[in-house]
Parts: sequence; C-alpha cells; structure tokens
Amino acid sequence: MTSEPLAPGAGAIVLYREIEQDDTQGYADYYYRVKILTDDGKSAGTVEIPYYGAGFSVSMISGRTIHTDGTIIPWQGKALEQTVTRAHGVKVLEKTFSMPDVQTGSIIEYKYRIGWDRTYLYRTTWWVTDDLFTRQLHCTLTPYEEAYTVMWQWQGLPGNGTPSEDPLGTIHYDAQNVPGVEKEEFRPPDDAIEGKIDLFYTDGQTKDPNKYWKKWGKSWNDEVEHFVGRNSAIRDEADKAAPASDPAETRLRKLYARAQQTRNRTFEHEKTAEEIKTENLKDNKTVEDVLKNGYGTFSDIDQFFIALARAAGFTANAVYVSDRDRYFFNPRILDERQFIDEVVAVNLNGQDVYFDPGTPHCAFGALPWPETGVEGLKLDDKGGTFVTTTSPKSSDAVIERAATLQMGDDGELHGQLVITFLGQDALDRRQAADLQDDIDRKKTLTDRVSSWLVAGATLTLTNQPDWAGSDSPLRAEFDVQMKAVGASSGHLMLISESFFSDANLPRFDHPMRIYPIYFDHPWEYRDDVTLTLPMVLEAGNLPAPIDRASPYGIYQLSCTKQPGALHFQHVVTLSGIYYDVQYYAPLRSFFDEARHADQQQVMLQAAGTPGTQARQ
Repeated sequence: MTSEPLAPGAGAIVLYREIEQDDTQGYADYYYRVKILTDDGKSAGTVEIPYYGAGFSVSMISGRTIHTDGTIIPWQGKALEQTVTRAHGVKVLEKTFSMPDVQTGSIIEYKYRIGWDRTYLYRTTWWVTDDLFTRQLHCTLTPYEEAYTVMWQWQGLPGNGTPSEDPLGTIHYDAQNVPGVEKEEFRPPDDAIEGKIDLFYTDGQTKDPNKYWKKWGKSWNDEVEHFVGRNSAIRDEADKAAPASDPAETRLRKLYARAQQTRNRTFEHEKTAEEIKTENLKDNKTVEDVLKNGYGTFSDIDQFFIALARAAGFTANAVYVSDRDRYFFNPRILDERQFIDEVVAVNLNGQDVYFDPGTPHCAFGALPWPETGVEGLKLDDKGGTFVTTTSPKSSDAVIERAATLQMGDDGELHGQLVITFLGQDALDRRQAADLQDDIDRKKTLTDRVSSWLVAGATLTLTNQPDWAGSDSPLRAEFDVQMKAVGASSGHLMLISESFFSDANLPRFDHPMRIYPIYFDHPWEYRDDVTLTLPMVLEAGNLPAPIDRASPYGIYQLSCTKQPGALHFQHVVTLSGIYYDVQYYAPLRSFFDEARHADQQQVMLQAAGTPGTQARQ
C-alpha cells in the first residue's frame, strides 16, 4: 500500500495498536505495527515512551523493521532516557529509540512494557487517538480485585463503540479507523481534546463524586492541620518578621517574603545518590521543622506560610489545584491525583487572595500560569469547598521595550535599549535562569532580545539583572547598534513604525480550525522608542495613529514629532486564554491585521524638502 484513503496525505499510519494491561500484576504491554507511506512518514521510526519517574519503569523493548522485499532488520539498539518535565515534585521521564533502516514502504513493529508497584491503584488512560491514523485498536484491562470497583469516563471516542466488561471482569475496548490528531498551533492540552478513556478505582462505597471529594478533602485537611499545628516558635517568628503594628497587607507581604526565604528542595538541581547521602537531609514532619531546618519542599513552604499567616491573625487555608498545562480538572473522574499542585488562600480585606510561596520567584498575590483560573479544593474540616483561582489578566504578564536611539548619517542606529519583564514573564525567565550559570543566563537573555531586532544587531548587556527577585521587575539594559528597519533610495528613507519583530504575535497558518484556541496566559507588549534624527534628515507627513480594541486584545501604534526626533509607541495585548472554534476567524483576523499594521512606515527625507505623505 502507498496511501490510506481515510487519511489522505498521511506519511504513515498505524495498522494495529494494542494495549494489554494487568493491574493485578502491575504492568501494561504496548504493541504497534506502523506502515511508512512516504518519506515524511519515516519520522515515525523514532519512538518516544513517556512515563512517570516515581515507581514506574519501562522494560522488554523489542522491535523490527520489515522492508517491502520481506527483509527483516531487528532493533538491537539502546533506548535513551531523559527527563522531559519536572515540576512540584512530579517527574516525567521519556525513553527514546530509533527503529533501524526505516524506508518508504517499510513496516515497523515494536513493543514494550510499562510496569509499576501493583500494590498501588493508578488511574489508567487509554489514548484512543494517536498522532497517526489507526486502522485497528484493541485495549484490555484486568482490574485489581480486592475490595475496589473500577469505573470509567470517556471523551471523543470514534463511532458508537464504548468500553465493556466481560463476565470475568475484564474491560475491553475496540475501535477501527481512528483519525489521527491534527497538528494545530495553540491547542489545548492533549488530555482536554483527544479521544480517551479514563479508568479509575473507588473503594466501592464512594461512587458519588460529591462524597468522594468530601472524603479526600477531610483526609487532606487532617494532614495539613497536623503539619501546620500551632506553636509558640511560629508565633515568635511571625512577630519577628512582620510586627503587629504594620498594616495588614504590609504584614502579609513580609510573612510571604519570610516563607520564600526557605530553601526550596523541590526546585533544586536533581542530585546524585551520593550527594543525597552526603547531605543526609531529613524530611520535615511539622512547620516547626521547616523553621528549624531552613529547608522544605514546595508543599512544606506553602504550609509554613499558612502557619505564619494564621499566627498573625489571618484566615489561611491550603487549596489543592489541578494544572491546566496538562489537563482540565474533571470532578467525575474519581482520582485524587488530578490535584497535583497546592496554593494558599488567605483572607485579606474580606476576600480570598491566592498565593504560591512554594514556587520560586512567584510574586506576592500571584500564581504560576498553570494554577490560574483553575478549579481547586479549598480544605477545611468539613471536606472542603470547590473554588476557582484568580483568572489571569494581560497586565499580569508584561514585556516593556524602551529604546533611546540616535540615527547616524549612514542610517545606522545606536543607543540604549531597556527590556523590563513583569509578572509571569519575569517568573518564567527567573525560573529558567535558576538552572543556568551566569554565562548561559546572559546568552539566553541576549539571544531572546536579539530575536526581536533586525538581523545583525549588536547587543551588549550593561547591567546585572535581578535574577533572585520575586516582586521586582526583571530589568535588562543593553547598548545596541543596528540598521534601521526599512529601505532607502536616494534622498528618501522609509523606516518602520514598529522597531521590533512581530515574531511574538500569534501566527495562525490554517484557514480552518478543528480544536479550540488555547494560550498559556494573556500578555502585553509595550514599546516606547525615541529616535533622534541626523541634521540632514527630517520626517515627512506621519501616518495616522492606530487604536483598535476587540474582544481578543488591543492594538495601538503611533508616531509623533519632537524637536529633531520621532517618538514611537506600540502596544499589543492578548485578552483571553481559551476561545472556541467559532471565534477562530475573528481572532486570526485581529492578529493578521496587527502584523500588517506593524509594517506601517514613516518617510524620512532630506531636510528642507516639501512634506511628503508617508506610505503604508
């Protein structure tokens, strides 16, 4: 075969895919048989197996490539392992291997086993859809039998087939001609859009979602209250860090800063077994241990902040939340591990404000973007209350780019450029910098700023950014030299009103859309450039300013004359994070128009020449 009529243009398809899982033994066997249809499809020969690092393993990898003449080449390589994500104590690993001599027309087969401790009950997710079109899929689950009931939820299944249970208790699911997942920019997490079946266990007595989450809420609250406790050492520390004479918000800010001074073990470089043995750090049992030891996990630090806030008279509670970077919380899936993050709710001036001191560099009253606008369980002794954390705003993630430039007679620009990252943008850059040395920090920052400028621009960092801060902006100052953005001819020169690249604007290449549009967070770019002109040049007539507001964002662009200079201002914002498919066309149009407006130009001419209308 050279093509699949149900998947026109596909470079490869899955002929058969199988998952056979046995929870009584603690393993799942995976098998793939893939047909390579075109040269583009040969990339399917690189296999990636993601799995959780704690308590899971990948073994029994085998495979072979079968050529069209029947030649069989067995896989005899070695799988490479790497950490792909690690946040809040959750580490996801990936084993990667490449099938041998994959050619157009080949069939590749491979299988592997993922194993775990069978005494634990894990939620299983069968991914029905795959990157590739699948002709046939077969899944089975032999469930754990001891006093537990297996339940399941599904979404996006093809056709009318649903999971079923045979008389022996084995769960089955079969599907044919499953479409592949379309590659679209700004897609929601796979968990939110792909066809899947979630299988999970209950104790047989708590099948009602409300009762299930109340039960876990009480259990979690008991753990938090035991850890937080009440003792004089914490009260003394709260009084020392934030005197009672301070206003309420000032006092809470000081307590937050005190909690963040604690060494955060969750976000440190991963240590070798020898380093762990040498350091020999003990786990904290209470917040008094956190105070005494001066270190803790992200959860320890969150709960240390709760203890300090309560000691100062505030009402403070732990809130367990999901992570919208990976999935959207579904209360019908009775798996407590949906809540993998923890934040703190403190009542300040009559309303709850959410905090995350356990995340390094997270500012007072802010949350990392995956924890914003998500459902969480605010813990109390009655089982907790579902709440929604603060939704992000564009003003929570701002990049300001200010330049003071001088144009030489040759059209070259030189001067100072100041980049200021605020809110989420500062948090992201500081966290990335924590994993780098000074040289790499400087290079990464300089490369990022260079990507906004014309090719060949020269940048020299002239200050030391505050990489250690939380509330303070991250400010980087540069000496810059570059060519003007535009073109020249004879006595005329055209320069762009936007001095920075439009690479930051979302780009939507597809005229039609399948999935909703999903952004990490709203944002703002604010540019302010003053350009001093040489004596031999002056500006002609200036383009009219642009000021567009839409449900999707704001676009503003203007140029005004100053004595011997031009002043440019440019603002672009994104207002939301999630848009249904029906809004794709106007959202795409808004950013296409913004990109086009960025090309608007100002005409410079020899001094004394009669004014000429600027072109766009």
